[in-house]
Amino acid sequence: MNGKLDNYSKVIKDTHEKISKYYGIVDLSGRANSDFEGWVFKKSVEKPVEYIVNKHIAKNSKIAEFGCGNGQIVQVYIKNGVSEMVGLDFSNAMLQTASHRADINGYSSQFLPINGDMNTLPFKDNHLDTVIIYGVLEHLEKPEKTLKEIFRVIKPNGKLILGVPRRYSLAFFSYFFFGLSLPKWGSNVRSDLAFKNKLKFYKFYTLGDMNKILNKAFGSNYKIVDNIPICYSFMVGAPQKVLIKIFNKGKHYLDRCELFIKKIYGIPAGNYLIIEKSIKS
Repeated sequence: MNGKLDNYSKVIKDTHEKISKYYGIVDLSGRANSDFEGWVFKKSVEKPVEYIVNKHIAKNSKIAEFGCGNGQIVQVYIKNGVSEMVGLDFSNAMLQTASHRADINGYSSQFLPINGDMNTLPFKDNHLDTVIIYGVLEHLEKPEKTLKEIFRVIKPNGKLILGVPRRYSLAFFSYFFFGLSLPKWGSNVRSDLAFKNKLKFYKFYTLGDMNKILNKAFGSNYKIVDNIPICYSFMVGAPQKVLIKIFNKGKHYLDRCELFIKKIYGIPAGNYLIIEKSIKS
């Protein structure tokens, strides 16, 4: 990737370079680091991806994940039958880990890693059938600009699978009060009262926010064809320790907790928005 990064992007990149080898909740083989994290990964990634591949991805599609990080999401898509994927990231360290993951699990011939910038993508117009963005939107300083460039490379009737962290979810409140701001990820710091800094580098959105962003980025050339909720009960910090205690008493208790929060509160930790690029008339 060429060009000098601005200070905001440099903080994001440097942090991800630092945590590349242990980022996420599954190891290089795809196994979760604990039974609880396995439950979270199944709810937030494995089950939604299985549904998305079956309903929204055609065979032999040209598919890419932008901001693929250490490849844990690519691995789940390959596992669910996607034949080939491009993984683009601006962190060489993350891409090296993603490639190592592919080697270990026998799909290196199906995975093409590219070091690149999502604001200047190395693809021609209307090139890809499907683009996946997960764990990225929250870190973008100017999401409209980045999404516009991403939409450029998607074919008409192609799809953008966009992971959106939800404002006012339990995940949002637990991160705001108990989480660490992104520059402190990978450090030994246990608490962080820099609340403004937390939401500078890790943003959350209402669905209304997302409609405004998508309208600015795509105009009228899109439609949301599906909206998949991601895990209602996920939290971080001290609240997560409570969830782990519930889980350790029996997974079915946490399943009930998930259903209760869905019914009473109704805001998931995030959503996968499936966005179709309209054909210009």
